[in-house]
Amino acid sequence: MKPLEFVVVLLCVLLGLGRGADLAFATDAATGLCTAGAVWWRYLALGAVVLAAVLVGHSRPLPPEPLRSRRPAAGVLAFAGAVCMLAAGAAQFVLAAGTVSTFVRILLEVACAVWLSNLGRSWLRGDGWKTPIYYFTRADVKRALPENELQALAQQVGLQGQSYPNVKAAVEAAKQHSSEKDFIFVGGSSFIVADLLKFHV
Repeated sequence: MKPLEFVVVLLCVLLGLGRGADLAFATDAATGLCTAGAVWWRYLALGAVVLAAVLVGHSRPLPPEPLRSRRPAAGVLAFAGAVCMLAAGAAQFVLAAGTVSTFVRILLEVACAVWLSNLGRSWLRGDGWKTPIYYFTRADVKRALPENELQALAQQVGLQGQSYPNVKAAVEAAKQHSSEKDFIFVGGSSFIVADLLKFHV
């Protein structure tokens, strides 16, 4: 782990510990309102850590493959996060149930718990990810970027695939290389989708 990455992880841990202490000692359990200090200091701390993480992430662009491989430590942490989100939802249900805002918050916390548990399972198993295959093409308009140039730009950020002269050829190639369980997404612009509808509807 690079020094800047370690600093960001440390900041996240400190932010989490601080938020936990804030919820335990400086937050009204019934209303969720702060009982000490201004709420803007809390948003400032969160914003500073998020900004630091974004800047460090942009300074070291990485291909997506490492995130799709088996990561036991990350998987355990993801499951721990899921347990924390479920505990937070249960606490809200017990301590402050009855309002619409609390109900929405509980739903969001449960949704986050489900997402984190699925993420953790994929990282623990290592076979839950499938590297996407890209089919680069162009819309049938004069100002469209040539498919070869699009492919070259995509390869610079780690996206792999082949180029095709038109949308129909790209979609047909995608169908030939896909199984019944695969998902084909056609997008990029409304012009691409319009070309798809010409022969698919």
